[in-house]
Amino acid sequence: MYEMKAPDHTYISGLVVHPDAQGRDIGRAAMIKMLEELKNVPIIDLVTHPDNMRAIKLYESLGFSLGERIENYYGDGEPRVVMTLNHPEQNSTSH
Repeated sequence: MYEMKAPDHTYISGLVVHPDAQGRDIGRAAMIKMLEELKNVPIIDLVTHPDNMRAIKLYESLGFSLGERIENYYGDGEPRVVMTLNHPEQNSTSH
């Protein structure tokens, strides 16, 4: 799932793979498909738990950079980290 925040900014709000199906590249395939749909969006971001190293490694392998840590992000007492993917070629054409 994703949400267009602005013409140049998309927030990926959800990617969940059932635990029994994890480790089979289903999440990677879903992200690649989503990123293909969003290839013309200059800025894409998402959040994940800082202890979720599998997710962080997946997102980094797809070009996302690890950013700010935000405490109590969802009001559940748990921190999240923001990860961002910038398409520089899209940024330069949108100015």
